[in-house]
Amino acid sequence: MAILAHYLRPATLAEAAELLRTHGARARILAGGTQLIPDLAQRTDRMVDAVVDISRLGLHSVRAAAGVLRIGGCATLTDLLQHETAAGLADESRSSNNRTRI
Repeated sequence: MAILAHYLRPATLAEAAELLRTHGARARILAGGTQLIPDLAQRTDRMVDAVVDISRLGLHSVRAAAGVLRIGGCATLTDLLQHETAAGLADESRSSNNRTRI
């Protein structure tokens, strides 16, 4: 028996949103798969029958502007560590044990 009935790879954010609306609570978002793939393999959540893969929608960005750090839904830890502001915040947070605002 197959683990999933539907593997969906939308071309746009609008298409991803529509697929999630269509499949409702039975759909899960696949961004990196760190937790989702093992859960699917072990059938932890038997309600899931559709995966919407957003990994090719350009959501890997990390940007800082006007005091806000924006982290895309598919950004990796490596993306964060390679971003000057994000990496600086991590270093500052480790050294001060305080919440830091940019």
